[in-house]
Amino acid sequence: MARRPSTAWAEEEEEERPLTVVFASPAEYFTDAAPIGNGSLGGMVWGDVATDKLQLNHDTLWTGAPGSYTDPDAPAALAAQQAYGSYKRELDLHTATVRITYGVGPVQYTREHFCSNPHQVIVTRIAASETGHVSCKLSLSSQLKNTVTVTNANEVVMEGVCPGQRPPAGLLRSSRNSSSSSDDDVTTGGIKFAAVLGVQMDSTLDPTSAAVATLNRARSLTYEQLKAAHLDDYQRLFHRVTLRLSPPGGGLEDAHGGLMRTGGKEMLKRGIGDDEGIIRTSADRVKSFATDEDPWVCLGLKYPICKESGAKMLQQHGTPHLNINLQMNYWPTLPCNLSECQEPLFDFLQSLAVNGSKTAKVNYQARGWVTHHVSDVWAKSSAFIKKPKHAVWPMGGAWLCTHLWEHYQFSLDKDFLEYTAYPLLEGCATFLVDCLIEGPGGYLQTNPSTSPEHAFTAPDGKPASVSYSTTMDISIIREVFSAVLLSAEILEKSDTDLVEKIKKVLPRLPPIHIARDNTIMEWALDFQDPEVHHRHLSHLFGLYPGHTITMDNNPDVCGAVSNSLYKRGEDGPGWSTTWKMALWARLMNSENAYRMVLKFTAAISEMLVQSTQNDLYLLPALPRDKWPRGCAKGLRARGDVTVNICWDEGELQEAMLWSKNQNSVTKLHYGGCVTSVRVCRGTVYKFNRGLQCLEAWPAWQITFTIYRQSVQTELIANTYMCFLYLIKLRE
Repeated sequence: MARRPSTAWAEEEEEERPLTVVFASPAEYFTDAAPIGNGSLGGMVWGDVATDKLQLNHDTLWTGAPGSYTDPDAPAALAAQQAYGSYKRELDLHTATVRITYGVGPVQYTREHFCSNPHQVIVTRIAASETGHVSCKLSLSSQLKNTVTVTNANEVVMEGVCPGQRPPAGLLRSSRNSSSSSDDDVTTGGIKFAAVLGVQMDSTLDPTSAAVATLNRARSLTYEQLKAAHLDDYQRLFHRVTLRLSPPGGGLEDAHGGLMRTGGKEMLKRGIGDDEGIIRTSADRVKSFATDEDPWVCLGLKYPICKESGAKMLQQHGTPHLNINLQMNYWPTLPCNLSECQEPLFDFLQSLAVNGSKTAKVNYQARGWVTHHVSDVWAKSSAFIKKPKHAVWPMGGAWLCTHLWEHYQFSLDKDFLEYTAYPLLEGCATFLVDCLIEGPGGYLQTNPSTSPEHAFTAPDGKPASVSYSTTMDISIIREVFSAVLLSAEILEKSDTDLVEKIKKVLPRLPPIHIARDNTIMEWALDFQDPEVHHRHLSHLFGLYPGHTITMDNNPDVCGAVSNSLYKRGEDGPGWSTTWKMALWARLMNSENAYRMVLKFTAAISEMLVQSTQNDLYLLPALPRDKWPRGCAKGLRARGDVTVNICWDEGELQEAMLWSKNQNSVTKLHYGGCVTSVRVCRGTVYKFNRGLQCLEAWPAWQITFTIYRQSVQTELIANTYMCFLYLIKLRE
């Protein structure tokens, strides 16, 4: 007889609950548009009634060209100028679909937009409740130099070229309608594109033909077939992890809700629709975004042209910043069971290593490979020539390499470790070994050195940013060296010259120093900090995302980390507050982590489950008074272990652990209880709050499915991409 896996889980099996972001009006600013994308092709849906606008972009549409790294108005006008009512625009996270509904007189109109990964198209359906009421005009426009051709009654093709170099401020806009030769050097010579839309770089392929061929393949399918393929592809990933929380005094049935925006403000909607207060205005987010945030954080959207009324347009170049922003996008992938979504990052890393070996050899006269603060689609590896606090930071590649070891720790995929991770780690570590020099106190130092984008007050009272051996430099190096040693042991490569050298170098790295105010010193000396609320938390890297600082092994250092977080404050751009939340979770401080909970995914997983190579912690930073009851399904721990947990009245009720591919032994922690657990592949284990194993059964009897999906995104040059927008009309 098949065993019923879990009473608690069975109680929570229920109808699919809504997960929607609802807008009561069309978007006024870019930050209010609804995003759709597939990791490569992206769009922002504004949702106006008279003139709707979809801003389109693709991850290989770039200004410039490969270099040496050694030194819009809208398509579709509908119901123009007619009064409309009952407007609603929503982004359904269950289906990754934007839906717009409104009424004009007795007719109800509906638009749906989604971005298909299987077919690489953005699909729109326009429908009316009565026949004879669907008509529209479609157009393509761009601020890039282009020509538009109507090829037939159902097709428009845009062909153009990205600038060969970044134009001076104001030139791009004026050059759109100019054919003067003075603009040619700026507006030609870059990536060619076509909209239906194709791109080529130094390729014999015709982008227009490639784009039209992709469009024709999609055109042969019905809207229902395209959407079904999209949902199957998307939901295999989206449904892998679920989390339900209850407010104090409520059951799980009261915990679901959507995010409602009205009047430019975001509000959390709980239960049957009670608005629980304002979280943050869009205007506040825009102010923060314009100065602090990196547009690369929207992977796959890459920020179509953004405008704000009376505000400065975003000045970021859409480049991946490697001193936090790119890495943070991948923090949720492992604990939230989406490890295959890291594959594009590892492809990018391999390109960085190729260019970075040239940078290391020429710029540093060192072996191995290096990458700095800012990269691009061509895997730029050289320094970002701006201010010294941006330029002097050769740790971008090293930080990215820590993701390789993390991926192995979660998956225990030895082939990945041997053939993908270790060659990259080995090259990175070789560069780091070569660049360390003798310094004060007999320690090996990095010099010159900066703490990303931060400055200090020098002893002479002047502002400065360059010193030696910043805490972040040394913390990243420790992580990389440790990953190499552990990998070499697993792969039986511990007798190499590099491993022997790392073993000698590691004990000579400077320790973490505690400042006079009992915070973590950010630089090698206890300099005065002129900006105590600076957005970066680089000196705390060793606690999170690193692992060289732990509550068990470094309680005094963790106390100084806590003081540093209080000193930095709680304000900052979204990525900064997310980092703070994750750090508080690692400190197992639920109160401070909860105050920043709206930021969120990777840090939420840290509050519920934390793991090391040998330990697995359940509910380590649960805010029991705020989330007294809840369930999480499908979280991932190191050792290829999947975790389901349920809790009530702030206490663990049951936990289920299983592994599909590995046998592992781990110490399971909850509260003051610790027990050693052996997890055999293919078997599900159920534990109570005392960490007693109550049941075990074959994994095939579990009542839900964990899907595996291969997601691939090309991030290499000298190829082409298809980028198209498919419209279907229905009455």
